[in-house]
Amino acid sequence: MAKFKKWMTADEVEAYLDEKYGPLTPESQAILDAHVAETAAQIHVMQLVREARAQSKLSQRELAQISGVSQPELSRFESGQSNPTLGTLVKICSALGYKLTLTQK
Repeated sequence: MAKFKKWMTADEVEAYLDEKYGPLTPESQAILDAHVAETAAQIHVMQLVREARAQSKLSQRELAQISGVSQPELSRFESGQSNPTLGTLVKICSALGYKLTLTQK
């Protein structure tokens, strides 16, 4: 049986999970794909906000004062420990001089 290790490649994780639980069904694959896409989008937004703040030469404390979002909340968001609400994200974007928009893919 494959052994779980702290650091594994995606292929090693897949092999481990297949051996332990069996291959994914089409339904479970769709759920996994949706979760991966959601996580990727969250990471992308986090990186965009961090880059915009850096380009604006604002500290987290300064952005917190301008946006009305607490510095600890900004830190948790930028480090990936939490996800802001849509309202919080709008406040952050507005304080950085950006407008949050949705586009059809």
